[in-house]
Amino acid sequence: MSSGRVCNAARCGAIPGARLERLDGTGLSVETVHSDAKGRFQLPGEGPVRISAEGFTPKTLEAESALEHVRLLEKRLVGYLDRFWWEPGEDLPVYVHAPEPFSITLYRHGKDREEMAHFGSFDPLEQQVPDGPFVENGLDWKPATRVTIPPSARPGLYSLLLESGDDVFALALIVSTPKQQQGKNRLLVLASTNNWLSYNTYGGRSRYRNYEQEASRQYLPLNGLKNLVRRILPRTWYHALESRYATQPWMLHRLSIKRPFPYCGLDEADPREPFANHLAGGEWRVIAWLEEQGLDYDMIAGYQLHRDPGMMDAYRAIILSTHCEYWSREMYQGVMDWHGEKGGWILNLSGNSIYREVEYYDDGSHRCSSLYFEDSCADESQLIGVRFSMVDYGTAAPYTVEDPRHWALAGLGVEAGTLFGTYTLNGHYTCDGDGWVHSRPGLKGGLRGEGASGWETDKLTETAPGDFHRIAKGLNPHGGADMVIREAAGTRGGVFSASSISFGGALLPDPVCSGIVRNVLNRCLDSESPG
Repeated sequence: MSSGRVCNAARCGAIPGARLERLDGTGLSVETVHSDAKGRFQLPGEGPVRISAEGFTPKTLEAESALEHVRLLEKRLVGYLDRFWWEPGEDLPVYVHAPEPFSITLYRHGKDREEMAHFGSFDPLEQQVPDGPFVENGLDWKPATRVTIPPSARPGLYSLLLESGDDVFALALIVSTPKQQQGKNRLLVLASTNNWLSYNTYGGRSRYRNYEQEASRQYLPLNGLKNLVRRILPRTWYHALESRYATQPWMLHRLSIKRPFPYCGLDEADPREPFANHLAGGEWRVIAWLEEQGLDYDMIAGYQLHRDPGMMDAYRAIILSTHCEYWSREMYQGVMDWHGEKGGWILNLSGNSIYREVEYYDDGSHRCSSLYFEDSCADESQLIGVRFSMVDYGTAAPYTVEDPRHWALAGLGVEAGTLFGTYTLNGHYTCDGDGWVHSRPGLKGGLRGEGASGWETDKLTETAPGDFHRIAKGLNPHGGADMVIREAAGTRGGVFSASSISFGGALLPDPVCSGIVRNVLNRCLDSESPG
């Protein structure tokens, strides 16, 4: 007698009605059962078992132990790359599961979505996933093909778009300038690829959800009681309380990069359309604005900065994009040294920045090693002036001007109390299923309110250096984002922080948001000497 559970590959959800057939030595079925509403089954006898279900790729298992937790791969187009960062001219393997013929096209996501290369059509290729949990070690599919990044490819955000009839799946990637060619562009964009990985639930687990273990699958870190306790208790007390009672071991386990990355937001056609994405799709809007302004830039993934912090010496300014939450201590120390000793400017066009620490593995996979960067590594507000505050999570509102005479607001026609950032492309999209899709706000109703100060916001801390100056503030219920600037001085560069995830989506439609960042970039990129 064998017993176990049949669930899907993408999120470890139960597959009711799956057919399990015991096979004899000739491969004929001698006993058949079906899984119940929770995917569970009991199958008499011994020997190989064929498992099938409508909408899934069937498999045959020889080992009885594998039947305890059977995983079936959905019959739909899906794929992955084994890293996020590439250089022009590199060959990269593309791992695809495709029940029907499919095509691959390379797009660059700048001020428009630009087709860079079409790699042709390919025959169907069906893969399999391991039985049981596989998020920690990832997948080991055979490549469907290898493609080459065009040698002339400019740095930026790209995708390989897989298409099969009406089915599409985008594989996000960064194209970076080779080290020997760095220095032409003085602006560097740090893609928040650490967040892409931390929020990816494919396989059944992310840093936030665990569907691999039924006992923890409904963990909800964003409930109202938790927010109330966070507001009442001193920060250090709350950290200790959460570490003791709310942190579960799986939150600190490895997350493999070798998995599909759904909901990356790069299967859309126009960056000027409303969206709901704090991952690659959100970063596309920041990049689209840079290119609309005629600003050249290089772009890197978090792992590249981790491995080679010295690359920062080639640049004058770095942009932290959209949701730059997870950092290694090597990343932080590299930026801190460059900022303090080489006059580098930091533009924090992000919310919830440098908030949690990660440790990397050699292939670029990582694990969260600490829920609070300030507890395990350093006080991030010493560098960027602000720290994430949960109290306004999921809300959105405009900013109000506090210092209209500041040079960052020059020429924008604002006065004290002027509202700006009243509209952002971040839309009010609801979540599905259990109320949580990793690319969208963790609230079933989407964002509450509208404006560039929103989704997740950061506030000026008591421990920040005293020369951080607030020029504007979000009007969210509990104060929203603190927009702050620190002037350059001596060998140290300056800092600008918008302190909001939703801010990037306001750069294209809002002239004041756009004008502020342009003024900051004009100052730091036009300055040739530190300080």
